[in-house]
Amino acid sequence: MAEHADNGVNEIVGALSPRTGSLSGAFGARRSRAATRRRTEELPPASLAHKTPVAPSSRMLNCDAAVTAFAGAFLGCSVTTCLGAFGIASDIASASATLLLCVLARLTRTTGLLTDEFFPALYGGTFAGMTPIIWLGGSASGHPAAWMAALSISLSITCGLAFSVVATLDARTAAPVGAGCGGRSGAIAAAASLLFIQVAWWSGVDAGRFHNVQVGALNVEPWSAALGLLACAAGVFVTSFALRQPRIADGSASQKVTVASAAALSGLMILCLGDPHDANLRDDYYAGCFLGMSRLDRLKGWFRPVLDAFLLMILLLPVRALLPGIGGRLGLAAFAAVMMLGAANRAAAARRSPAMSE
Repeated sequence: MAEHADNGVNEIVGALSPRTGSLSGAFGARRSRAATRRRTEELPPASLAHKTPVAPSSRMLNCDAAVTAFAGAFLGCSVTTCLGAFGIASDIASASATLLLCVLARLTRTTGLLTDEFFPALYGGTFAGMTPIIWLGGSASGHPAAWMAALSISLSITCGLAFSVVATLDARTAAPVGAGCGGRSGAIAAAASLLFIQVAWWSGVDAGRFHNVQVGALNVEPWSAALGLLACAAGVFVTSFALRQPRIADGSASQKVTVASAAALSGLMILCLGDPHDANLRDDYYAGCFLGMSRLDRLKGWFRPVLDAFLLMILLLPVRALLPGIGGRLGLAAFAAVMMLGAANRAAAARRSPAMSE
């Protein structure tokens, strides 16, 4: 009887043991999963997945540069034309628009969201906005405000497209043409302004005032020429000194453009207080400011800036005569002066190197 009882107990235990084992295994697996989930939740987010960051493609970078350059040029040009509509002088409107927009971008902490192409394009857009679009108002048919607004938007779009194309080309080129030369943005703005005027003329708009050669601009008195040279040199040295400060030289594009526009605006306001009607003297100073934005290796010592300012004064005479009212012409003259002296220095260095080798 005892043996039969023991066998029955063993059969019952044996029958229950697989269920007990399966139940304990299920509870153990559940506890293991819960512990793993708790450990995972305690880990920092960076350790959840070890993924290798994927670098953005060159096409994405080119697109970002082109878009931000378009936005900067469009914004700078439109704001400058708006300020000019209130009767503010074009040069003061350009520097004021640049400084205002740069300060707003820094106060709102949006500079980090923009690429480096935005702020030079913004400054260049204000140069194109110096174009007196009111000279094209002769064909407005009873709606001058709407006509001026349409012209302003068209000029801003043309300028934005020009800077967008240049930004795309620069992103694809190892050594962009004219990189580090002061006035480069002004040269781009001058090309955009000329294209806008030409398209408006082809469309039947009266653009005769832009095509008239200003012969009187070539007649310069010695005293006014001396004052213009001093104004050019002052613009070069003031801007160059401000941008060569360590904190600014190592800073971002937004800092450099902000400082450059502040230096330009301060000098323009001083000259305007001295003689509000002497626009040529203000233009000389503003053109010198563009030249002073060149890289340090293009403005070495003190003699090179003076020589650049002298050449700039000479180039401003035909530029004023041949490109009346074209926005960006001051930057174009500064860019041409820097490029010409740079080419002359390279030619002289190439001529000296064979002589030294002999």
